[in-house]
Amino acid sequence: MNPKIPVDLETVILKAMAKSRDERYTTARAFAEDLSRFLDGKPTIAKPPSVANRAAKWVRRHSKIVAAAVAVCLMATAGLAISTLLIAREKTKTEENFQRADAYFRRARETVDHFGVRLNEKLAGVPGAEGVRRVAENAVLNANYLRVKLRDAYHVPYDRMCMHEFVCNNRKQKEHGIHALDVAKRLIDLGYHPMTIYFPLVVSEAMMIEPTETESKETLDAFVEDMLLIAEEARTDPEKLHAAPVTRPIGRLDEGRAVRDPQLRWTCRKG
Repeated sequence: MNPKIPVDLETVILKAMAKSRDERYTTARAFAEDLSRFLDGKPTIAKPPSVANRAAKWVRRHSKIVAAAVAVCLMATAGLAISTLLIAREKTKTEENFQRADAYFRRARETVDHFGVRLNEKLAGVPGAEGVRRVAENAVLNANYLRVKLRDAYHVPYDRMCMHEFVCNNRKQKEHGIHALDVAKRLIDLGYHPMTIYFPLVVSEAMMIEPTETESKETLDAFVEDMLLIAEEARTDPEKLHAAPVTRPIGRLDEGRAVRDPQLRWTCRKG
């Protein structure tokens, strides 16, 4: 209303004009007496509506909007609760799968270790057995050497003493859009036959590196240097990895087309 009107007078007038009968003065006499109180400078019976009363009135006037807002809030809350539950369930499932895979790995390793001990006993008296043992030790040494050299640049999910091979993946390169396939294709450009990728299945984007016992320290260090170069390129120039290989007659194949239209027989092209 008019800001020049005193608040108490405005309150008395609004009470007299209220839509609800329960909010108005009961009689004209009560209204007149409250006006007299105002004129005499005394406290009036009419009081300004509280914040709660104002809110309640606003809700009643906009009941449809409020109902829609409440429905949206309830749906959002329900969606959040369901999403949280699903995420927690998937996290539990992932942890259980990891623990199961780890248990299988430990069991397999124990089996291999047991087999190795028995094999060593059986070969003890066989001519040339010492050479076989030395070859096996070199293969294990080479694999662990590479594991330690590369574990800062690539994620190694089972970072502990391994046998003749170890597995790493692209977790540290994933934020740059680099996959195990990109690393393998880039190795072709650098003159290497790529490692086995996407196996074992229990490790996402697995790269299984298996150096042979015949590799020298110089060739192992060269491989480490190139793998570190690829890790750096993944950070600074990921498109170079996406385009690889570029130094071979045939570049990256369309694997989707190869599945849909496999060419299982070589055909000589004319011209």
